[in-house]
Amino acid sequence: MIRLRFPSTGRRRPVLAFALAAAVTLAGSAGCGDDRPHPRTLLITIDTLRAARIGAWGDPTAHTPWLDRMARRGRQYANARCDVPSTLPSHSTLFTGVPVIAHGVRLNGRVSLGPAAHTLAEEMSAAEWETAAIVSTWVLRSAFGLGQGFDSYEDRIVTPYRRYDLTNYPDFEDEEDMPKVQRRAETTSEIARRVLDRRRSRPLFLWVHYFDPHYPYDPPPPFSASPLGDPYAGEVAYTDHCLGPLLRRFEESGNAGHDRIAIAADHGESLGDFGEDEHGLLIYDATMRVPMVLAGRGVTAAGSVRMEVVTLADLGATLVADLARDEEGGGIGSTSPFGLGRDLLASADPPPDVPIYGESITSREDHAASGLKSLVHEGWKYVHAAPPELYDLDSDPGERRNLADREPQRLAALQHRLRAIVARLHGGEWRAAGPAPPARNAKEALRALGYLGGTGELPAIPTAEEEMALGGYNPRDGIRLMVAGRYLWRRLWSQAEHTLEEFLRLDRPDPATPIGRRLLAIARNDQGFLYQNTNRPERALIVFEEALRLQPDYESAMRGKADALRLLGRSDDLLAFTDSVLAQRPHLASMRAARVIALEALGRMPEAAEERRRMRSAAGRR
Repeated sequence: MIRLRFPSTGRRRPVLAFALAAAVTLAGSAGCGDDRPHPRTLLITIDTLRAARIGAWGDPTAHTPWLDRMARRGRQYANARCDVPSTLPSHSTLFTGVPVIAHGVRLNGRVSLGPAAHTLAEEMSAAEWETAAIVSTWVLRSAFGLGQGFDSYEDRIVTPYRRYDLTNYPDFEDEEDMPKVQRRAETTSEIARRVLDRRRSRPLFLWVHYFDPHYPYDPPPPFSASPLGDPYAGEVAYTDHCLGPLLRRFEESGNAGHDRIAIAADHGESLGDFGEDEHGLLIYDATMRVPMVLAGRGVTAAGSVRMEVVTLADLGATLVADLARDEEGGGIGSTSPFGLGRDLLASADPPPDVPIYGESITSREDHAASGLKSLVHEGWKYVHAAPPELYDLDSDPGERRNLADREPQRLAALQHRLRAIVARLHGGEWRAAGPAPPARNAKEALRALGYLGGTGELPAIPTAEEEMALGGYNPRDGIRLMVAGRYLWRRLWSQAEHTLEEFLRLDRPDPATPIGRRLLAIARNDQGFLYQNTNRPERALIVFEEALRLQPDYESAMRGKADALRLLGRSDDLLAFTDSVLAQRPHLASMRAARVIALEALGRMPEAAEERRRMRSAAGRR
């Protein structure tokens, strides 16, 4: 494949000369006495749209007439894949044409696509196309890096998406102070139609992003009605309904011979498969397989269903390659002049099968579990986990039969290939990630959208060996525990309590093993946090103490026990506990703060003042 190198500084604008010339020729012919309209490309991405929940992808109960119609009119890719089940990282792959491990934007809200990246929009802009974007969620704001190359980028969300239960967001006094995190599909379509209606003297690249199928599922009437079966199906049907006016306007205002439509999801949704309710933790095909359609200019064999494995990086590369493709449909070869993706329209024949990388590091960053990686090649899928997993996707598309023990040679070959890919791509010349921009209410925005984690910390870049290490526990073993953690972060106490009880009853971690003790300690610690926040400090103290018996160095449980003793008014016990911890870990600031509380409650003010002085001195040294 052709590889373009990022420079060490500055922003690269290297549209290949023949690509720029072809695009300018197209634009010029439409503006110099030629009545043909300017070429236009409409890219539609739909967040969290599971392929198997669309009619054209095999769901007979789905109400998706517009997506089904586009599949019939264009080329449907039945085995398209994302490389990460997360919104900003997956879109970054599409817009750069390189895998997530290479571009480095691997988490929502904490990382941004830096100026060293070169994007699809920048290629379009350099070829003198007008570029416009309308996005529907906070995590795709231009500040996170995808705005580079766009003439206009509509990310202003004026009003909250839905009526919030403010009991879950105690830092806000009223709904208007809530973070504006997403907009409804009908509003997005209306803004996009206004963009299409503007007169223009250049070709147009328009990206429209919809967010509605993402959690929390809250379709408006009539799509919330019971005949649709469930709220997620209602969100999908509602989004499809809102696509209709935009697609109709696009078709009526242009010329089918000049226009191109691309539709894809950024990732899918687990909907309970393997115990995961949403996405972002596991990397099975419920979240990694995505719908993809190409229709219009240059697309032959309309209505065909292509079975080859393709990626969102390939989609981005194909749209860039179109800049260099002449009006008769001539291609530019088997590779694209953009990133590492492949031009899917370069030939009528399927592109060669290549290994497809996938990952999720959310479990590693937020849950002290192992990160996950996968490799899909020649109908097989390897999941890098402990124990390893190997699936024959042709005979077992649901990934229910782990064949790792029965196919040792195939397993070893895929392991070796994955290790080579990670060594070549991680943190290298393609990496263009930087810290997320500071933002007011960032933590609440991430929580309102259902995301975990922080608000701007850039994760360290591990070495290739560290990338492949399997520290912690297998996320699949602790998936109910992670789901409970999501509920806790959202302050959905009853759901969290039920899920924690399910984990302890159904998963039954073995306390005789190190991993079992770790999982049990996390579960008890989470229960303690839950009980504290639901006015049950006695029960909280019991489970925090159990967590510390299982894992004596568990700092979160130490803080929890100290807080439970404070709430119960047991100041003598609190002082004794903090003294015992500080004897072993004298620099633990949380325990020193708890010690101050105990001393003040016992009326020992000089000692409390001296402890505060020590804390200020230690903070100054840091």
